[in-house]
Amino acid sequence: MESQFTESSRGKSVDQLQYDILQLHSKWLGLETEVGAREAQTEQLNIEIEALHDSVARKESLIKNRDRKIKALKLEIRQRNESFRQLALRHEDLERTRHPAPTPTQDSEPSASPDNRSHGLDDLQQRLERSEKYAYLLRQQSQDLIETNSRLEREVENLLQSSMDKSQKNAELKNESALLVATIEKLQAELDAIRDKHENDMRVLRFELGEAQDTVVQTDEMNNQLASDLVDARSFKEELERMLGATEVKSATRIKELQKEISKLNREAENLEQKVSTKSGAITILLAELAKKSEHIESIGEIDDVIHDIDERITERRSRNDEYDSRSSADRIARVLVGMVDGQVLQFPLFKERITIGRTTDNDIQIKAYHVSRRHAVIQRDGEYTRIVDGGSKNGVQVNSKIVLRQILVHGDVVIIGNARFRYEERKKRDA
Repeated sequence: MESQFTESSRGKSVDQLQYDILQLHSKWLGLETEVGAREAQTEQLNIEIEALHDSVARKESLIKNRDRKIKALKLEIRQRNESFRQLALRHEDLERTRHPAPTPTQDSEPSASPDNRSHGLDDLQQRLERSEKYAYLLRQQSQDLIETNSRLEREVENLLQSSMDKSQKNAELKNESALLVATIEKLQAELDAIRDKHENDMRVLRFELGEAQDTVVQTDEMNNQLASDLVDARSFKEELERMLGATEVKSATRIKELQKEISKLNREAENLEQKVSTKSGAITILLAELAKKSEHIESIGEIDDVIHDIDERITERRSRNDEYDSRSSADRIARVLVGMVDGQVLQFPLFKERITIGRTTDNDIQIKAYHVSRRHAVIQRDGEYTRIVDGGSKNGVQVNSKIVLRQILVHGDVVIIGNARFRYEERKKRDA
């Protein structure tokens, strides 16, 4: 049966390895597809980055051309303003020429002849007409210059706004280009990591394939060996069945004997439990007396006398209730925990089979100190052995500076519970 189980487990191992190989192969194909997609995406991003670089260069060239045009327009505006100023000055001169101020000499001059006056008036009339025409032309030119100046100013403002928009767009394109470069670097790092992982997976896959092939060869050899073992196992099975029949007969007889012994032991256990309950009541009474007497004890020597007194009383009560005349060596030893708690030396006799230690009042030994849990530890008596067990405390129990969960105590062991330090002692009881 064991050989069949081994054969089936190895067959399952081979099937599992084949399944793992198929999984790794499909994972490998998926990684290759992902790497190809990442490479295509990287190439597309590189093309987009180059196009963005070209676009940025073109935008910068356009901005430079616009700057040059703006400078030329500003120069032309300054020249037009200068021409307009000169024309305005000339127009003022012509106006003054057209309307000259009367002088006293003209009134005092003798009147000219009618021919001279008519000729002079014709000349003045012609000059006035020419001046008016010239002034009209100057006004037209000045209005044209003003309109041209306004138009050029609007164009300059539009060009400045367009330049600012282009600059802002150029900055945005630069930021996008930086983000694209960072994205490409991140994708390249991911691609390198995927390649490294792919290579590592390939190495692991090759190694596992080699092991799988070796396992298949070993499985074939083992199958042959198992087939031969199976033939031998059948003959052994018949012999074992024969021996099993004989063993069952012997076992039935032995089971009956053991059942009788169990019944006897159960009766003895019930008697012992009754005795233990009687002794536990006596120990509880004695512990209460010990607590009362501890308030008046001032030295360690007096505490020893009280402990010996309690030992004598327990011995008397035990002699009254015990049906056996002989006592073991363990009953002749008094087990005591001696320690200092809050600056006071205290001794705790270990009379009960199970004594609890903790911070609350429901414990047999109450220690109101730092780092002591509600139910910190339990001291158990098992014949001639005394064992301390951690009761699930937070700070643990130390015996000889080592944290323990369960430890058998020997004479002189130092037990630390919280910040309280005790010494375990075993003392011989005085004869009654």
